[in-house]
Amino acid sequence: MSYSLTNKLCDAERCFIVSEVISGRLSRGMAVKKYGISEVSLWRWIRKFAVDKGDSSMEVEEPKKPSETPEEEIKRLKQELRARKMEADLYREAIALADKEYNLQILKNIGSK
Repeated sequence: MSYSLTNKLCDAERCFIVSEVISGRLSRGMAVKKYGISEVSLWRWIRKFAVDKGDSSMEVEEPKKPSETPEEEIKRLKQELRARKMEADLYREAIALADKEYNLQILKNIGSK
């Protein structure tokens, strides 16, 4: 049973279990019983996710997200650029409307002092 449960846990859940053990909220034995995992799995997770801070204490390092492929990064960046361009257009329209409707000059003349 513990073998199948061990494989079904995601890294975030494993980090949570490790953080409970490292913080002292649970002993290793209690964590093994509570979550139905093996002692060996728990030790592996501690080695994988726990980071020694150098002052004889440890903390849990969050699992890294899988890196995106160059194509996915390009797609994401294009979406972000499109959103920023739309935002800039909205600001320009708001400034033009304020200038036209309320005679507010928001933009400064760069050359004048």
